[in-house]
Amino acid sequence: ATAIGCAMTAFLWADFQANRDHFHEYRHTAYQVLTHLEEEGQEIVSGKSPARLSNWLKSNYPGVKNDTEIGRSEGNIRVKNQVFREKVWFVDSDFFEMFDFDFAYGSAVQFSNQSVILNWPMAEKYFGETDPMGRTVEIKMAEGNVQTFEVVGVLDPIPESASFKPQILLDIQQQRQTNTASWLDLTDAT
Repeated sequence: ATAIGCAMTAFLWADFQANRDHFHEYRHTAYQVLTHLEEEGQEIVSGKSPARLSNWLKSNYPGVKNDTEIGRSEGNIRVKNQVFREKVWFVDSDFFEMFDFDFAYGSAVQFSNQSVILNWPMAEKYFGETDPMGRTVEIKMAEGNVQTFEVVGVLDPIPESASFKPQILLDIQQQRQTNTASWLDLTDAT
C-alpha cells in the first residue's frame, strides 16, 4: 500500500510538472534571467535583474524576439467604498506576446499606463456579476500615490498548472513612474 501511494504521488508530481504552463504557446522558448550572487560564502540565486536589461537584450541579441519585465508589489485597491490589500504585477506590452492568458473580457490591445487588467477572481471580488469593462479602481502603491485605472481586460480563470498567476496587471511604467530606469534599479523578473 505504501509503495502504491508513493508511486501515485510520484506519477501525479511528474504529470503536474510535464503539464506546467502547457497553455503558453512559447513555453519551450521562454527563459528567465537569473542572477547568481555570493554572500558570505553562500550562493544566492535570484530572479531579480537590472530594469534596463530587458530592452538591452532585445537590441543587442538578434535571437531575442520578445522580452518582458515583471515587477511585483502590493497596493491598496479601492472599489466604491471598499479597500483591499492586493498583489500587483507590473508588466510591459511584450508580456502578452510571450504568455498566453485568455481574456474573458477585453484584450491587451488597450493596455496602457492608465488601465488595469484583472484576473477573473479579482473582477468577481470587486464587481460581482456586473460587467467590469470600463469601470475604475483606485490603487495606492507603497510610495503613497493614488491613481485611478480603467478596467480594459479580465483574464479567464488561469489553469491550475500555471507557474504564475497574476491578479492585477499594471503597466511597468507605473512602477518606475519615469522612463529613466538605471542599471541599478531591479525588476522581479526578465
